[in-house]
Amino acid sequence: MKFVDESEKAVYEFFDSRPGWSIKKLDLGGTRSADYLLTGPKYSFLCEVKTVYSVHANYSYSVVDDRFQDRDKQLNEIELWKSDNPNSRLILTKDQFEYLYQDDAEFRARYRHLQRNTESVFDKSSTSIEEEIINSSIGNLPCRLRIDSDDFYVPSPIERRKFTEWLVAEIDAIASGRVGRGWAITEVAGLGNHYTFLYEIHTPTHKNDPRSQYQITLSRKTGSSGMEISIFGYGDLNFAKFDEVIADGVVQLEKAGLREEATDSPQVIVLSLQAFLAFDRPRLMSHLLSLMENYSTLGAIAFLGKDLTGKTTFDVLQNPCVKNEMKLPPDAFVEKFIG
Repeated sequence: MKFVDESEKAVYEFFDSRPGWSIKKLDLGGTRSADYLLTGPKYSFLCEVKTVYSVHANYSYSVVDDRFQDRDKQLNEIELWKSDNPNSRLILTKDQFEYLYQDDAEFRARYRHLQRNTESVFDKSSTSIEEEIINSSIGNLPCRLRIDSDDFYVPSPIERRKFTEWLVAEIDAIASGRVGRGWAITEVAGLGNHYTFLYEIHTPTHKNDPRSQYQITLSRKTGSSGMEISIFGYGDLNFAKFDEVIADGVVQLEKAGLREEATDSPQVIVLSLQAFLAFDRPRLMSHLLSLMENYSTLGAIAFLGKDLTGKTTFDVLQNPCVKNEMKLPPDAFVEKFIG
């Protein structure tokens, strides 16, 4: 049987291994449909598997929408401050005043050109940087190189080439005992020197163009030779992508329900997230709970994962607004049931 990706395969194998369950693959090409009709001893449900690669982005929605939300939040905070401090005067800088009280049309024009970068695009760019460094004269040095971007900015080809050429020359010099200007050196007991540098990967070309920087950390490693490289970007949850994925999944599930005459069966979207959530998890759960209120047929969202032994696991988020017959039974995925 052919699968779109490993996530779809994992769901199939999970239910294929459960006694008393049968699987009907619905998405066979030609028409858009949910992936599976899963039938157990007591009930059936429709399942659509979605892999989300861009879990994070530098802006949760469009850049303009994000800026409007931020401005509204700050204006509300100012009004609360005024209410609490009626006899005080708030002083703003010129830039702050323009940001908060600029005409909406001018405000939109100010930010609409800014690029919205996502995690998956950043990762592809990072892979190119890693390959250029590994294939350079420093690729075999026994070092650990960590690059932390302050956002998900994706450098232009010229910016990337300038950066990698500069970095290779700088690390070559450090390996020869010549540390360039701007590097901070920290001696770590038992680990030797750690070298850090703040590099401006993107210099603003106008006042509304944000600056982007890399923090570079270089240290020596023991044991094997060869450069070990890690590149990290930081941003907010990519709510726009989750909204898009859920909306698309609901359409596929509803079409499959009509075609299979299973419109009263629970409908479930399984999400496979290709990124670590960490502290973002509660915010994502809250967002998805609010989002599910808009879908009267979506019974639940399940998160595909693996435990330390490699066993497939699911965390299930039930839709509290769906009618009873469309609710997903708690034992559907056996594992954790969030509520």
